[in-house]
Order: sequence, then C-alpha cells, then structure tokens
Amino acid sequence: MDNVVPHLTEGLIQLCKEVPEDSTEFLANFLFERADQLDEKVLAEREEAMRKKAEEKKHNARRGR
Repeated sequence: MDNVVPHLTEGLIQLCKEVPEDSTEFLANFLFERADQLDEKVLAEREEAMRKKAEEKKHNARRGR
C-alpha cells in the first residue's frame, strides 16, 4: 500500500490538472507508464549491482594471484 499511494496520488493530481474526457483511461495509462518507469529503474539498479559484483570478483581474483 505504501508503494502505491504516492503514485496514485500523483496520478490523481495530474488528472485534476488536465481534466481528460476519460478519467479512468487517463489514470490507468498514468499508472501503467509509472509502473514501466519503476520497472526500468529496478532493472537498471540490478544490472549495476551485478556489474559491481563482477568487478569485485575480478579484482579479488587478481589480488589472489
């Protein structure tokens, strides 16, 4: 719930500012786009963590020689 409310609130604020013809579709699209943004962020963070682990492993292997 704590993860959803801020995004839902932001979507509702945008909805009030723009006053679209189909408010349900607008809010659904807003939330889908936000979910995609969050997914991309999480994937980028995971890739960065994996890259750092690989670098550390490589560095440690060199030190062990």
